[in-house]
Amino acid sequence: MQRKLIYLGRTTAFVLIFCIIAHALNYILADDSNSYTRLSFHELYNGSENIDALFIGASLCNRGVNPYIVDDILHMNTFNAGSASQYYDGTYTMLVEAAKTNTLSTVFIELSHSVVPRSRDVEKWMTSKYIIYDYMKPSLNKAQFLLNTTDCENWIHFLFPARREEFSIRKCIDIVKKKQTDAYKNYTPIDNESEYYVGKGYVAYAQSVEEGSFGERSFYEPIAEKQMSDDTIKYLKKIIDFCARENIRLVFFCAPISNYRLASTGNYDAYIEQVREFLRPYGTEFYDFNLCKETVFPNLDSYYFNDNHLSGVGADIFTEVFARFFAGELETDIFYDSCEEKLRRMDKRIFGVNYLITRQEEGALLTLTPLTNGEHVKYKVSIVWEGEETVLQEYSQNNVINIQEGIFGTLVIEATLDFEKINRKEVLLE
Repeated sequence: MQRKLIYLGRTTAFVLIFCIIAHALNYILADDSNSYTRLSFHELYNGSENIDALFIGASLCNRGVNPYIVDDILHMNTFNAGSASQYYDGTYTMLVEAAKTNTLSTVFIELSHSVVPRSRDVEKWMTSKYIIYDYMKPSLNKAQFLLNTTDCENWIHFLFPARREEFSIRKCIDIVKKKQTDAYKNYTPIDNESEYYVGKGYVAYAQSVEEGSFGERSFYEPIAEKQMSDDTIKYLKKIIDFCARENIRLVFFCAPISNYRLASTGNYDAYIEQVREFLRPYGTEFYDFNLCKETVFPNLDSYYFNDNHLSGVGADIFTEVFARFFAGELETDIFYDSCEEKLRRMDKRIFGVNYLITRQEEGALLTLTPLTNGEHVKYKVSIVWEGEETVLQEYSQNNVINIQEGIFGTLVIEATLDFEKINRKEVLLE
């Protein structure tokens, strides 16, 4: 018996010393001074008022739903538990964590078409898991998240955040200085110029794109025949079961993305149908706000930080529509039946212009592809170099332009249907 006590004492002492050393290393090596989830978890754990409704999901949720606006319209206390690139194992974990200390009446889960194809253990998304695990209180829920979110060879990076960082004396000094500031100690909201922490878990983008400025070098991947991965289906079922067991109203929704992104994806309706088919046996509510009629939510380009994320201005406008819909203040028929119907019935416009620059032996070839619900797009192409603009093509339906060798600068691509609205995209030509 005495030997067992000695062994237990030594083991406990070893674990204690090990944890102290690990904590010290994490303090001087792991820089979380700009972590939004650190602030979010602090609010989640230290709030004095019960959370009635929870929004959970990846960045389209975290940057797309302002809880303060929802609170005012629905007259309840809500919280945004989303986080950057959050996968559905993290969503389930956040749901369980919030439900431990709050009586949740409603949970809103965002179903981004770009997140559902992922699987749980993909190395490039590990940071999205770290930022959840790092700030959870020790619990069975936290342990289960670690066990289920990745394989054992990656656990060391979860248990010891210091291992994720490169060692540098100067870097360590800088990190310690940051953590000694009152702003860090008092969990002061972060403002990173392009985005900032608003509160209640919500992060807002400070900037918006210009109207009619969308365009990329290539189209986005079309919706796959099976867009939702097996891991996604597994965790969505766990979420559905948990909410049914805890008598929580569950609502799945899609936050809006730009009309350009919808048009570039091409077959977005295939995704909507897959989600509806999956949820049909459960009778779970699902609303895709990409199908909103323009009279309710115009979905302007200027509502966006990029083609996939609402800016702070856009998020506020969308959140008001979102909250008023669930408050019953809007007529029920605010959605089109399909994305195809929406894009077809909108006023004729250019959603964006994709471009391809092909290098040739002499110069380059610029190929333009419009995303539009109209016809007869006309293009003007110029090159700007050291403040001087040279027109390569006046407005014409020709979409293939030769660029002579030795021409450098910023390509200015203008496209229009009727000259009332002109899309403008600038591309650096090197």
